[in-house]
Amino acid sequence: MSNYKLANLTFETSKKDQDKLQAALKRVQGIMRVTLNPGRGEFSFKHTGMEPNMNVLKEACTGAGFQLSRKS
Repeated sequence: MSNYKLANLTFETSKKDQDKLQAALKRVQGIMRVTLNPGRGEFSFKHTGMEPNMNVLKEACTGAGFQLSRKS
């Protein structure tokens, strides 16, 4: 699994917003499962084939209202 930091994912992030982020990431080709860790401000995912491009992940996060900061 690959871990990525989100600048604005915290314990205070609503369940609705977390669900929106998970749905956006699951739409990225190759991503099978997404796990959010609000306590660490991270998400991780399991994928098939090659890991998705950072720009594609950033676009998915931005579309869901989150700011991808870097790979952990």
